[in-house]
Amino acid sequence: MLAQQPSSNATESGAVIIVSITFASGATVSFDIRYSPKMGRQFVNILFSPTATFKGNTEGLCGLMDDDGDNDFTGPDGTVYNDTSVFAETWRINKTHHGSGLMGSWSWNSSNFHPDDVMDPAYSDPNHRPSVGIDGLTQEQKGKAEEMCIALGLTGTLLNECVFDVSITNDTTFTEQEVFKGCPNQCSGRGRCVNGTCDCITGWSGEDCNVGNCTDCSEDHGKCELGFCMCLPGWEGAACAQQATCYAVKNCTSMSHGICITTDVCRCEPGYIGADCSVVPTCVSVANCTDHGLCVDYDTCLCDEQWTGDKCDQFSCAALDYCSGHGSCVDIDVCHCEQGWTGSSCVTPDCPEVNQCSRQGDCVGPNICQCYSGYQGLDCSEAQSCPELQECSGNGVCVNSSKWQMECNCFPGFSGANCNHPDCTEQNNCTNHGSCIEPNLCQCDSGYTGNDCANFSCEALQYCSGHGSCVRFDTCGCDPGWTGGSCNIANCSIKGDCSSQGTCVAPNTCVCFPGFQGEDCSEENLPNEHPPVFQKDRYDATMPENHPVGSPILTVFANDTDSGRNGEVSYRLAQTGLNSEKFAVHPTSGTITSVVEFDFESLEHASFSLIVEAFDQGVPTLTGSATVNINITDQNDNKPVISIPPETEYNLQSISPIGFHVTTVHASDADKSDDNSRITYGITSVSPFLNIDATNGSVTVSSALESGTYVLRVRASDHGLPPKTDEVTLRMIVTKVSTNTAPKCPEDESIEVASGNLTTGSTVATIEAEDADNGPNGDISYSFKSLTGELASLFGIDPSTGRIYVATEVPQLNSTFSAVSMTVEARDNAVDSLSCETRVVVIVTSPEFSGTVPDNVFPTTTTPLTTTSEQQTPPLDESTALPTTERAITTKRYETTTPFDRSTTGSTTHQDITSEKTERSTAITITERATTTKLYETRTPFGKSTTGSTTKSDITTMETEMSTAMISPEKASTTKEDEITTLLARSNTGSTAHPDITTRESGSSTAHPSTERAKTTKEYETSTARTATTEVPMSVETRLFRGVVKIENREWKDELEDQTSDEFKTLATEVQQELDNVYRNSDLGGTYHSVEVTGFSRGSVRVDFMVRFNSPTATPIASDDVLAVLEGRTDIGGLQIDHTVTSISEVTEDGESYVWYKNPIYILALCVGAAVIVTILVILVVWRAKKSRRKMDIASHNQWPSQNAQRLLQQRILIPRARLSRDSARQMYQNPVYNVNE
Repeated sequence: MLAQQPSSNATESGAVIIVSITFASGATVSFDIRYSPKMGRQFVNILFSPTATFKGNTEGLCGLMDDDGDNDFTGPDGTVYNDTSVFAETWRINKTHHGSGLMGSWSWNSSNFHPDDVMDPAYSDPNHRPSVGIDGLTQEQKGKAEEMCIALGLTGTLLNECVFDVSITNDTTFTEQEVFKGCPNQCSGRGRCVNGTCDCITGWSGEDCNVGNCTDCSEDHGKCELGFCMCLPGWEGAACAQQATCYAVKNCTSMSHGICITTDVCRCEPGYIGADCSVVPTCVSVANCTDHGLCVDYDTCLCDEQWTGDKCDQFSCAALDYCSGHGSCVDIDVCHCEQGWTGSSCVTPDCPEVNQCSRQGDCVGPNICQCYSGYQGLDCSEAQSCPELQECSGNGVCVNSSKWQMECNCFPGFSGANCNHPDCTEQNNCTNHGSCIEPNLCQCDSGYTGNDCANFSCEALQYCSGHGSCVRFDTCGCDPGWTGGSCNIANCSIKGDCSSQGTCVAPNTCVCFPGFQGEDCSEENLPNEHPPVFQKDRYDATMPENHPVGSPILTVFANDTDSGRNGEVSYRLAQTGLNSEKFAVHPTSGTITSVVEFDFESLEHASFSLIVEAFDQGVPTLTGSATVNINITDQNDNKPVISIPPETEYNLQSISPIGFHVTTVHASDADKSDDNSRITYGITSVSPFLNIDATNGSVTVSSALESGTYVLRVRASDHGLPPKTDEVTLRMIVTKVSTNTAPKCPEDESIEVASGNLTTGSTVATIEAEDADNGPNGDISYSFKSLTGELASLFGIDPSTGRIYVATEVPQLNSTFSAVSMTVEARDNAVDSLSCETRVVVIVTSPEFSGTVPDNVFPTTTTPLTTTSEQQTPPLDESTALPTTERAITTKRYETTTPFDRSTTGSTTHQDITSEKTERSTAITITERATTTKLYETRTPFGKSTTGSTTKSDITTMETEMSTAMISPEKASTTKEDEITTLLARSNTGSTAHPDITTRESGSSTAHPSTERAKTTKEYETSTARTATTEVPMSVETRLFRGVVKIENREWKDELEDQTSDEFKTLATEVQQELDNVYRNSDLGGTYHSVEVTGFSRGSVRVDFMVRFNSPTATPIASDDVLAVLEGRTDIGGLQIDHTVTSISEVTEDGESYVWYKNPIYILALCVGAAVIVTILVILVVWRAKKSRRKMDIASHNQWPSQNAQRLLQQRILIPRARLSRDSARQMYQNPVYNVNE
């Protein structure tokens, strides 16, 4: 639809014509052609409002609009241009007419642009930057423009654009562009804005010219939309007055098959296809839509609302907005929400991990909070701070302004930049006789009073003593009977001024001196003979809690038989402690009241005992006393509180059996008495499937479940009068499929504890597994899946909390330590229960133990040392052999000395083993090698023994008194004490250094570095097949550094000098943990081994420590590398340190860096020594081989031992003859850490 409106006064207004084109799709293009007298040219403003149907259907200067930015500069012939100017010229209409582009030259048949006008090159120059902007204009240039644009009421961007256009063109008609006139929606491009109102072009109306006019559209068969008559199905024509026919397509077969929407075009009903809707499609390949949908085309299903998928076999939750994209549909209209989303349709974000935004913010995403003004932090729990504004003086909150600067948002009644000015406007600003200290609260100056300080107070005159009124500043007007400047003198003239034997205390009221009585004190007193006597010696009363202060509790009465003042009785409470401070007695009436409000739940005791005294006015004063007992009673002033949050969801499976436990509703009541605190549970909503135990709140399944979402309203009521209740709404989501996920257990842990610290019931550790599920799917029970160790029966576990505790009395340890390995299983309570496991090793040490427990007391994995290409030979007797994939070792003692003088064991590639006087015979079957040693010690450059991942070891064997039969596809060797034969078996090890082996007490001392294997044997009795073995060593060295840090946030204590004190141990443990975290997470973490605090000294607290690294020899670690980890740091964890004091130095034997491989003299000596040792060993090998060969019998040609030897092996009595007599009674030693069968 085309509409146009030429201007009637182009010269004056600058407007030429407005053209608006509206398409049936709703898209609109409007052209506002105007004329600039200053430029002498016509120009056009284009307003384009496209719709989705235009996507991919446009071309020209606006591009193709197909989401492909690379083809927008496409010319009319399809060529894509890179130069914008060339691209624009391709779309130029070259046909012009006389005066084209000039005033009064509008044409519908040719271009309305001037033929000499071309695009400025600046438009296509990517490096061009406008030389003039609004900030570059002088005030003279933009003065007139600002005046005219501001007069239009423009602000912000529109104001700047208006000023720029007018200033650059020097044409004031630019202010008349529609965008600057302020009409709604720029009149939709279909009208002119006149005085703020749209003057619409023909065919359009409405406030913003957006209502199209359809004068001839049928009201029965069509609807006017955007100026077009939109026909109903079955009608057509411009006015929708013509009924469509479908004779050529059999009238769509029948009304049940389809309807005719336009001439010979059918719209088929679901289940029919074809031009005439006569074909019934089939859906065999998609299971005939599984009876949950309709086949609408071949193998194409139209699913029912609750179903989706190609076969309509998946739940859709369409009624729940498909779970809002934040969950999965697990049943008909049942969503299982992803973590962080909640609600029936999973549309509501949930923030449980951030405390639901602390109720100080909105949860806008999964665990994402949008804090209210004045709060910050992930959970909005922190008040925003603005110390530069004195924290808003406590009278407002700190907020970020629009300019991202902190400012105060003051509470009502306060003002000022930091909210330090209270407002007392309602109190007349204190009438200038006081200061405003709080909103509408005045602190009056001396002499003034009243809410607004407008009244006189006579403060200097004791407020007229309460016997007059302040009539002017410091001037009292006394009441009758009172005189004096402050109205403090009473008049007793009627009483004869008390006969001068008393004091006038009030108008005509005398208080007589001792010995006198009467109203005017004119009579002498009689003797005071009788004391006051109470009616009862004991009074009992009860008072409910929350009794108002000052309300009477009871009244006591005492009588005095004397007359006159001697018989006048007054009352008081004897000071008997705190009880008397909570009560008061009226001095004349004897009425006892409370002076505090009692809360029964906070009282230590509910009974109070008072002593009330009655005394007369005689001389001397006589008294009597009575006891008053007051009991405070409980009131039902607290309602039960259910601990489950409202709208908590529970996921259940429809197969859950009757009696299945869903949850337990817990409620608490702060009242103390039995009835007021006793709780009964119930369900107030209709609940056909669930039941709740009235006593313990256990919710269980009572009948077969059906899929769906059910609301369960649970009530907890006490038994008070009247009873109080609390209710919460729970959501039960029942599905046919399981939504349960497995719990997540914490990492394995090892715990070392002294036996003296273990008592029955004490906690050893607590395992806390996490489960994101709710209801029974998220309820976790804990149990021991396995327990291994001598003290396994010592421990128990709480099934509900995972607390591991000491269940029995701790026995006396038989060794320095004992280890227990336990596997804790955390299992949820779902129907399809899932679980996870955590391994905990508890090491109980004896009081005598002072070393470090090995890390691998219960090893789980092994690391192969060598590999063999020969077929492995099985052991002769598994009861006597020690099979292993690496080494089987029987030792007397397994000990390694670390640089910190502590014994440590680790799971390493080459184990370091120390053995003392092992004197028994053991058969060891191995797949790679079996080694029996007396002393296996690895020495570090620091002169200490250590265990680490290393392939360079110094091995010393002393006083070897053990004979070992080793059955192996590689070697069989027996070691004797007085004869040594060394067999060198060829092996392929690569280019690396191997252990240096020194044998002592053999008559000679030899060191034999070699790339092959060195063995010490007594006889070589078997013929062995050569095997090719491979070792993959890595050369490393241990480096030790001494460090110093200064802690600034810890105070020095003399106890820190004593390394046995608790203070030293506590601080040392804290520092070690923090330093361990720093180095373990640094770039040196791969080589970092351990850290130990060695001492403290004064200076805040100065810490000396040692840090150890296992550094590859190829790339040794320097002290600068170690220092770089701490350099510049001002804190390590929670410890603040002075970075200027921090230092690191390497520890060596002689005080300098000790790197032996850099000393050429040392290397030369080592090589010479090695050559000598090799020569000696070769001679010994040849000599021993010849001697052994002469003694060989027939059995020497058989690689298996004789039957007699096998029998002796099985009986574990194969030992050297020379030691048979003294070894017969020895017992097999089994390392307390390892089991030989492992």
